[in-house]
Amino acid sequence: MKKKGILLLGSLTLMILAMVFIAVTLVSRASVTPEESDAATLKKKAMSISSLSLSSKSTSTRRYSYMPMEVRSYLNSYPEAVNSNGYVAGTIVVSNNLAAPVIWNPKGQYTDLPGLLTGSYSVYGINNSNTLIAADNRYYLNKVSAIKYSVSGGMVELKALSGNKSPRPIMKPITNTFQKKMFSNSPSTYSEDSRPKYINNDGDVVGISNNKAVLWINEKKEPIDLSTNIRIKELNLITTASYISDRKDGVVTILVDSYVDSGILMDTAAKMYYIDYSIKDQKIISTTRQDSINGDKLLWVEPKRILTNGSIAADYIPVNEKGGFRWDGYIFSSAKFSENIRLKDIVSKTGIISSTYWIVDINDTTILGYYGLDDYEGSIKYFIVNFKTNSVDFFDDLVTSGAFVGYEPKDYKTIQPLFINSNGDIIIEVDEHLPSGLLRYPAKLSPINQ
Repeated sequence: MKKKGILLLGSLTLMILAMVFIAVTLVSRASVTPEESDAATLKKKAMSISSLSLSSKSTSTRRYSYMPMEVRSYLNSYPEAVNSNGYVAGTIVVSNNLAAPVIWNPKGQYTDLPGLLTGSYSVYGINNSNTLIAADNRYYLNKVSAIKYSVSGGMVELKALSGNKSPRPIMKPITNTFQKKMFSNSPSTYSEDSRPKYINNDGDVVGISNNKAVLWINEKKEPIDLSTNIRIKELNLITTASYISDRKDGVVTILVDSYVDSGILMDTAAKMYYIDYSIKDQKIISTTRQDSINGDKLLWVEPKRILTNGSIAADYIPVNEKGGFRWDGYIFSSAKFSENIRLKDIVSKTGIISSTYWIVDINDTTILGYYGLDDYEGSIKYFIVNFKTNSVDFFDDLVTSGAFVGYEPKDYKTIQPLFINSNGDIIIEVDEHLPSGLLRYPAKLSPINQ
């Protein structure tokens, strides 16, 4: 995280040194976790809420009830997704530091999942039918497989795309999940690598298989290669399908991001694709490409979701013609990618000045986000934004004002907001830095009278 106000001055060397420093620092702070934590939980080890926000001035009337979720004694637990019914999917560390998937019900009680009690899994999502998606990390077989699991149907392995993988990049730009991207996208030696990223309420799954964007239709196990329609002349093109809408008249909308592993860290070749796909006909109906914002090329794009009104939320790292770049969250009103809500425009009205305004998660009215990634000397600061009313509330202020009813702030405790569902429930991760070691567990913040 660079000092506030200091620019990179176009120096690739400075960028690389800074990112290496971040990586080394994060690794030195990390506790022992399952191997998926090499990616999915490094962000959780590094990002915490400090006890005081230096520049926030919110006078919020927001109040939430705080409920810690059930865990096994002294074993770390990781929330990874929440559905609209308040069920949370995640993992609990079990023997040999392996991660077993679990589902917490709305009362915070967890349920072990028969058939997934051994092995090492990385959970990625859960739909409103409580069908869970995960990666089965079969390192002993030199492969990572995408799976779908339900209590009624058990575990279903989703087949991988055939064909050789193109090389995976050595390093990726900083993003909201920048530690995850940097570490998980190191060169892969797996003979097969498939990871689901999102599941809709019809059971359709999207993700990445052998470095190509892929769709698994609910009724089938066979993968559908989404990259064939967007694969142009670039070699080493990496594509990932990150979001899929529910079916409407047999059609789904999918968000795919792509970048070229050119070996150049600052290569501005990232793109996002808005794809309408016919489930019935199993073919792409239309594709819209976004490769810039107001003329600025994209170093990185991270699709979030499509809102009920059709708006598209995503995080970007645009680069201007002088080489300056920023971390920006946007909501575009349509796939024309013109009219938009820029997160910076809302948060900066509170007096916050930062090169980073990042969306962590979003529903139809509310953004969980943070600023301050560019500040070496302080923690990043989390906020809640209602983008319908342009109101901003800072997590630090909510903690110190007692707005989280039932939560007791302590010097040894930090919290990090991770997910928000359609009902406004916020899933947070709590870290207790105890003399015996780090204890990590999920908790839920439920809105009171909102």
